[in-house]
Amino acid sequence: MLLLLPFDRRVDWKRPPLVTLALILLNCAVFFLLQSGDDEKLGAAYTYYQESDLPGIEFPLYAAYLRQQGRHDDAEDFESAYEVEDGRITEIPPGLSQYVDFESGFITGLKDGRLLPADDPRRPQWSEQRGRYEQQLAGAFIHRYALRPALLTAVTTVSHMFLHGDLWHLLGNMVFLFIVGFVVETILGRRWYLGLYLFAGLCAGALDVALRPDDLNYHIGASGAVSGIMGAYAVLFGLRRIAFFYNVLFWFDRITAPAIIMLPLWLANEALQLLLNSDSNVNYLAHIGGLAGGALLTFAAKHFDRQLDIAYIDAPQKEAARRELLAKAQRLLAELKPQLAKPILAKLLRETPDDAEILTHLYHASRFQPDSDDFHRYARELLALPATPMAERLRLFDEYSRLAQPGPRFETGEALALARRFLAGGRIKPAEQLVLGVLRRERQHGELPALLLLLARQGEKERATAYLQALITHFPTAEEARVARGMLAETQRRRDAETQRRRERRKFSVALRLCAKGGSSLRPCAFGVYGRAVSVVTVARYCFTSGATGCSA
Repeated sequence: MLLLLPFDRRVDWKRPPLVTLALILLNCAVFFLLQSGDDEKLGAAYTYYQESDLPGIEFPLYAAYLRQQGRHDDAEDFESAYEVEDGRITEIPPGLSQYVDFESGFITGLKDGRLLPADDPRRPQWSEQRGRYEQQLAGAFIHRYALRPALLTAVTTVSHMFLHGDLWHLLGNMVFLFIVGFVVETILGRRWYLGLYLFAGLCAGALDVALRPDDLNYHIGASGAVSGIMGAYAVLFGLRRIAFFYNVLFWFDRITAPAIIMLPLWLANEALQLLLNSDSNVNYLAHIGGLAGGALLTFAAKHFDRQLDIAYIDAPQKEAARRELLAKAQRLLAELKPQLAKPILAKLLRETPDDAEILTHLYHASRFQPDSDDFHRYARELLALPATPMAERLRLFDEYSRLAQPGPRFETGEALALARRFLAGGRIKPAEQLVLGVLRRERQHGELPALLLLLARQGEKERATAYLQALITHFPTAEEARVARGMLAETQRRRDAETQRRRERRKFSVALRLCAKGGSSLRPCAFGVYGRAVSVVTVARYCFTSGATGCSA
């Protein structure tokens, strides 16, 4: 036995294999929900068969039929499987009736009267019991929807690929479907991939029907469709070397080899298993049909559909080459050879323009020449990356502002975008530096009003008035200027109110001191001097804090 299973990719959950997951869920739903009672229903039908008169009628006729077909060994094997006592069949092993049920020529001969004539006295009894037995069989979901070549229908050509014999059959197919399927789905796309699954399943069934047209056995399972996906995998990757797990008898290992090698190995293994295990319950013929169908359809898709994600196939090799070049550039930087490292890093950056790691290395390699265009360019690109953490962005901005010669070279759009990021992160000072820099050289830029208003709201109160006045001066017709005028007016109103409160407090304090010196009762005295009502609490507070004599209310 040979097992080959590719392990060359991890699932990218940013691009989830939705069709693969849906197929797995569908297969599981059919097994656990629709097939859940099949074992009991089939068991009840087989029990009825053994307890009925059908074995006594059909078994001798079946042995005679086999001899008529020249299958004498099969007839002897069948007759030796059960015992006969006093002319009655006893000790029928489980499943023996299926040999009769799945022999289409024999069942047809019984029903059309060739093997059990209409005038045979056993015919009415057989007909009634055989009808009841088949009615019980029909209660099982698998009996109605499995592919049976001799009873082929349009429904069963599709439904059979979603049925499974037991839990291990289901788990095995679903594991293979997921491991290989998510890769093939990513490359082919969802429509091609779903079509591949169905087409491979149809090819698996078609080969079964073509080579065993009289078979009444149940042909079920997603293995034909899954085999097609494995064939597609081999064709898609072609001569590219991939890592896969293999198991031969008791030997297993993980090796790397061209993917296309898997296709002939898979086909040869299935053909060998078919020859050596012709009586096995495993449908090796369906595996061969699925492999061939999937490979052929994928070959066509690969050559006629230019929308396939071929770049995904080469991603690991490209990543390995990229890592090798990056390691070389890092070694050169460690050896203080930035001029040799920069061309390598620049090449890598052209392939992945937003790679923060490469940009960082280029920035550090250019720091030796702080007046160079490269130093300014890489610093600005690093600062503009959305994924850069705020703390790192602030550190880089401070460093660039300090080292840049003759000074930072921000384009207007870059400066304002960076200012917005700093404001969003609550970093006011660098945002002020950037906005004021733009204001000095381009006073009418359309984004300045909103940023000046944000600075006024988030910045220091002492500087807020200056920002509001600058906004009104340079952008008098902007909506933000109207807001700024309202904010200045409110600020002035608060200042005037505060000034008035201070004057009132000084006047009141003078009144209380005069009254205290004169030894008068403070409340009526202060009322006469101050001209306003004075509360007992206010007088008590004054007496307590001033220690004045004669403080009677």
